[in-house]
Amino acid sequence: FARTLSSLYSSGLLLVECLQKSIDVIGNLYISEKFEIVIDSVKQGETLSVSISETKIFEPIFCSMLYVGEESGNLDEILLKTADYYEEESQSAITRLVALIEPLMILVLGVIIALIVLSIYPALTEVYNNI
Repeated sequence: FARTLSSLYSSGLLLVECLQKSIDVIGNLYISEKFEIVIDSVKQGETLSVSISETKIFEPIFCSMLYVGEESGNLDEILLKTADYYEEESQSAITRLVALIEPLMILVLGVIIALIVLSIYPALTEVYNNI
């Protein structure tokens, strides 16, 4: 969301148009409904950071970064840096999740292989005894 909003805003579109197009990119119905309130609030003159913080969709730090961007006049740059930050956070979370799941998957595969071997073993011993 932040990266899309940054790109659109830096291209010179109005903030309301940027918000509408960014919501279309997200594709989440719940967030889309919440952002209708944000768009109406921005149309009435409320700042973006206050409008988004009232929806409680994003973390307070994201809303604070939006506020800093609005006050400094560098909203597009702040949004881009925020998008980079959240991208790094998501990559590290995925890495941690994979590190946690990997031993579990090895254990599950070991149990499956043990069951296969145990199911074949009686047939092998019977063939060996018949020889």
